[in-house]
Amino acid sequence: MRSTIYAIGLGPGDPELLTVKARRLLREVQVIFVPNRDDHESLARKILADLGSGAEVRDMPFRMSKSREENLERWRQHAQTLAETARGGQTVAFVTEGDPMLYSTFVHVYPLLAQSYPDVEVEIVPGVSSVTAGAAAAHVPLVEGNDRAAIVPATGEVLHALATFDTIVILKVSMALEAVLKALNTTGRTDDAIYVERVGWPQQRIVHDVTTLRKQTLDYFGQMIVTRR
Repeated sequence: MRSTIYAIGLGPGDPELLTVKARRLLREVQVIFVPNRDDHESLARKILADLGSGAEVRDMPFRMSKSREENLERWRQHAQTLAETARGGQTVAFVTEGDPMLYSTFVHVYPLLAQSYPDVEVEIVPGVSSVTAGAAAAHVPLVEGNDRAAIVPATGEVLHALATFDTIVILKVSMALEAVLKALNTTGRTDDAIYVERVGWPQQRIVHDVTTLRKQTLDYFGQMIVTRR
């Protein structure tokens, strides 16, 4: 029998948005690896605590360095740890907030697992992303018909996306709020934008006048949804 690692998406924060498959696997596996970073609290740990999984939970640090080589070396070590744990006969899960294949820590490790440990099977269990959960919370259809959509980080090509796409979801808005607001103003799309923060959490909030965000402290888990209304 091949060793298996389950990459499991936990969804945006509401434990009830965990898929049936994810819930079952998290109760069956023996070891769960939880990525953690210094810049925000671990949503994954909170969801696991609410679930009541009896697995051993291990932290896996993902502090990002300015050095690409340092990051690669850390990701290689993580891939080795995951593979060796699975090869050792334990059932293993690696959990991510949202979906494992959308701006998650797992996308850094997966290519290294596939390349260096072909004998270890990786099963990816999708989760509800903050993008679709945010749209649901704000009651905003993302696309219809021939509409085109883009997902960009606040530190990315926001101005180009706003000028090019019908719908844009801007993630991690707190990292570049002024740049995002300037891009919205430049493209005339300020009134098209809605801010959603901590979707699926008890602290969830929705702001329709995004210009008021300058006076507020924004959470790491905040996104802007911009649609043509």
